[in-house]
Formats: sequence, C-alpha cells, structure tokens
Amino acid sequence: MQVKTFKIRLDREYTEQDEIAMNDFLRNVDVSKTIVQLITNQKENYFAILVFFDLRAMKFTYVSGPLRYLPFDYNPNANSYHDFNESQQKRYKSIIKWRDELAKEVNIHPSHILKLSEIFDLVKTNIRKVEDLIYMDGFGEIRKEKYGKQIIDIINSVPG
Repeated sequence: MQVKTFKIRLDREYTEQDEIAMNDFLRNVDVSKTIVQLITNQKENYFAILVFFDLRAMKFTYVSGPLRYLPFDYNPNANSYHDFNESQQKRYKSIIKWRDELAKEVNIHPSHILKLSEIFDLVKTNIRKVEDLIYMDGFGEIRKEKYGKQIIDIINSVPG
C-alpha cells in the first residue's frame, strides 16, 4: 500500500485544476482509504486529502481526454529501488546525480527539478522519448521543455 496527499484549494481559481489532478490520479489506482481535513488559515482554505492506494496493473492512463495506450513498458510490481533490475538502478542513480548537480548549479532544491517519486516513475515506466513525458504525472509542457531532452538522454544512455 502507498500514500499520496492532495490539496484541493477552495479558491475558485484553483479548485477545478486540483480536482482534475486528483481525478487523473484516482483513475489509475485502487483506493483503500481516504482521510480528509479542512484546513483554514489566513493565507488559504483547502481540503488536505490523504489517499491510501495500490497501483493497478494496467497500461492505460488518462491524459486530458479518452483513455490512451501507454507507449512504453510499465512495471507495476516495482515498489522500491531494490525491485529494479541492474539497468533500471543505473538509470535511477544517473538521473539523481544529474538532478542534484543541476540543482546545485542553479541554486534550487533538487525536488524543484524532479521529485524522487517522479524519478522512480520515470525509471519504472522505461520512457524512451521526450514526447512520451506527457503521460507522466508532474510533467507539463514547461518541465518537458526545460528538462525533457536531458532526462531522456540519460535514460537512453544506459543500456537495457
């Protein structure tokens, strides 16, 4: 079982996009339990939602439209770094090294470039083309344009 948190902001400007993000996620998991808490403070009001889930073993995802076939392999059984094969472990380490070096160079936190969970998913899905990054949670056009080619080059540089 895994856990993911969501924030559904009550400001009309953000509510719909937060709900879409959560609904996209929920389409690909089996939910075991949720915990919801209304958070109110001077800055903002939102629902904090904790979702306990298991991944579904399927090759479909929702991408702002009808279900589409994922054009890459997906290993739903990989739940940790140690479940990766040798090539996947090398890819994971290479992306981490690149991310950490870039973060130090531009003086930002490494998670602003890529979160560990996103790196894990990149390796787990075995994406090989920049255009396929749209299928990944957390990869919008800006991130894809900014880092996509470098990430795919790293992934493709490791045989396997």
